[in-house]
Amino acid sequence: MGTNEGPVSKAATAVLPSASVAERGGTFTNHAGRVQRFRFGFPARGKAKNPIEILVTLGNRLGAGWTFAGEASVFRAIAETEAPFAGMSYESVGMFGQEIGK
Repeated sequence: MGTNEGPVSKAATAVLPSASVAERGGTFTNHAGRVQRFRFGFPARGKAKNPIEILVTLGNRLGAGWTFAGEASVFRAIAETEAPFAGMSYESVGMFGQEIGK
């Protein structure tokens, strides 16, 4: 796995061209339970796709019926189904974060 073509991608049966972390936005939860948002530094290059788009396509081919359209819709689903994220929104999570359950 990597951002450039190499021996592993050349030997692979299928390659999923995912955008690097610098080419996408999203959130992460750190070791202290703080949810933080990050933004893309530059647009995805070449054939790279947002990982959400890749996962939604694969999931739907397997019958999942997902309708996620980006990071905000995934975060909304998490906040609606996972108690520690209740009341949070993608828009409310800033660069300095928001503590889970607060």
